[in-house]
Amino acid sequence: MKDILYASKIPLYPYLKNPFILLRDGTQLCVTFLNENQDHQIEVEVEVVDRKCDDYILKNHHGVEMEYPKFFFEHNKKKIINGKIKLECSEYRHCFISGRSDNDETLFFEHFNLLYKNRTFIMSDSRYFLIRIPKVLKLNLMYIGGLDYCLGSLFESWNSSRKLYTHLDQTGEKIRIIRTGGSPLSGMHEWTGWGEESKKIFYGGTRAFMEFQNEELTNSKVKSFIDLWMELRKIGLRYPDYCNVDHADLTELIDKLKSMDN
Repeated sequence: MKDILYASKIPLYPYLKNPFILLRDGTQLCVTFLNENQDHQIEVEVEVVDRKCDDYILKNHHGVEMEYPKFFFEHNKKKIINGKIKLECSEYRHCFISGRSDNDETLFFEHFNLLYKNRTFIMSDSRYFLIRIPKVLKLNLMYIGGLDYCLGSLFESWNSSRKLYTHLDQTGEKIRIIRTGGSPLSGMHEWTGWGEESKKIFYGGTRAFMEFQNEELTNSKVKSFIDLWMELRKIGLRYPDYCNVDHADLTELIDKLKSMDN
């Protein structure tokens, strides 16, 4: 089965060829590569569809088009073969993922109730499970850097762990943590979460951090930042980011969920 990838409880190197993702509950999800060359997953093939002011217009397999500067094309010694070029993973992420992150962040929070309502469906299909949204699904650590994780792994953690939640002081409403950032040394941190009852997005964290950021503090029981970042680190490492794996983008998923509701 040369078109399948396995991702386990720890980061795996690209040459491993077992045929599924193993979820925490024992569920197995098959995952396909974007091309047939499983042994070299460092490049992604995209189509060259046009030129704009000497720059190249590239289209990925989702039909998303992005500009690729002529300077990079020449500097990286790219070659067009049968109307396609190969991008390294870092180039692909820059063109097709990072460049869409602002729009995806807006889409994510505007449609989060829809996403949560259909979390079981998302977790049952690897193309939706593996969606990554860099500005949203990310752990930010001061002095160290960050780590992103996929949408399905967040829902999976919510189902199997009690670490990614807090409660509002006044109402006791349960808040599920979506992302967090802060300092592992001082424990100062902030978080973004979703209220199960109110179906609203909340922002909170330690008082010192929120005041430092000039942000309004949500009154909630303070979570241990170590618990938060260790759990998010775990789910980030459990399902590594293979850019050569076939997965949907957020727009495609939202369109699919809307059609299912109609």
